[in-house]
Amino acid sequence: MTNKTFLALFLVTTLALSSFGELPAPFKAMRQFSADQVMTSAGKSMKSKIFVDGEKTRFEMEAVGQQTVTIARRDKKVVYMLMPTQKMYMEMPSKPKDDGQDVFHSLDNPETKIEAMGAETVKDQACDKYKITSKENAVLIWISSSTKFPVRMASEDGRWMSDWENFKDGAQPAELFEPPADYKKMDIPGGMPAK
Repeated sequence: MTNKTFLALFLVTTLALSSFGELPAPFKAMRQFSADQVMTSAGKSMKSKIFVDGEKTRFEMEAVGQQTVTIARRDKKVVYMLMPTQKMYMEMPSKPKDDGQDVFHSLDNPETKIEAMGAETVKDQACDKYKITSKENAVLIWISSSTKFPVRMASEDGRWMSDWENFKDGAQPAELFEPPADYKKMDIPGGMPAK
């Protein structure tokens, strides 16, 4: 599975939830947190680390011996792709809010529904299960009944799943959401759209 596939899964789940303006009680901890994730799709798994602080999100993972870092800044309408080994980064504009394909905003739509699905045990933890349905997709999420932290997210059709570990609620350091000062900015490669 490619980094691009896992990034798409990450955007559909974590960024969509963290960008929801007024979260219902079970999702309050989704505004500022860090967590480890194990994402699974098509029988393959990849570990990653995420940091969220309101409209700022950082996603770190390693594949084929290379670390990649993606920083999404809704507040600046920009996405940074960092290459730590090369100490370089690319800057790309994010899609505008009104673009129907932009998963960052799927839960901002008043037509999105959050439905309680009852109790289930996931990874030996008693959880409350919810279904989040938007125009674009349906996501299932299991929230620990005791900690109120997410334990698992998955597509309703079973195509992908993300297990969460070491969830830590709270504000994240501001420097996580900026390219390091000693990184060189790269031009977007030819053929990649700038907008």
